[in-house]
Amino acid sequence: MKTISKQVPDDAPTGRRPIRIVPLGVRRAAVTAFYGGYIGAAVLSRFSHTHHAASLAVASGISLAVAVASFAIVFLRTGYLTWGNAPEPGLDERQIAVRHRRYGQAYVTFVTLVFLAMLYDHIAPDAGWWLPDRKLDAEWLFWGVWLFGMTLPSALIAWCDRPVADEE
Repeated sequence: MKTISKQVPDDAPTGRRPIRIVPLGVRRAAVTAFYGGYIGAAVLSRFSHTHHAASLAVASGISLAVAVASFAIVFLRTGYLTWGNAPEPGLDERQIAVRHRRYGQAYVTFVTLVFLAMLYDHIAPDAGWWLPDRKLDAEWLFWGVWLFGMTLPSALIAWCDRPVADEE
């Protein structure tokens, strides 16, 4: 009787593409471009509507495209977005420890920025500083805070991760 030693031939498609390895410097630049691109798009959008300049609107769109491209570089097929949001049984002990440390850092960062924003909101009217006065400004702020809160833990993992060399 003949037994089957391999269930799947070597050249059969696996259905899952391999994880990409992105160098640390590229990941950090992409994370910076991701958040900076969104902020740039929001600021340029504000100026394009107040000055009615089509060139600023185009620059805002380009800045948003930079943010989307940076998101793709950092998170698509690198595993960092999954690592930041995966259930614990899907991760090894090192990944769980790193993720918990980055969650703590993300929490402190997010709460500190929310506190500073509340302080700014309290001081700005008396000091004559800018506050969102249009619906579009409020939408950019809302989606920016949501995006920042949802991606910060994974972005911190991508920013700080130094993979352990495989031991043979």
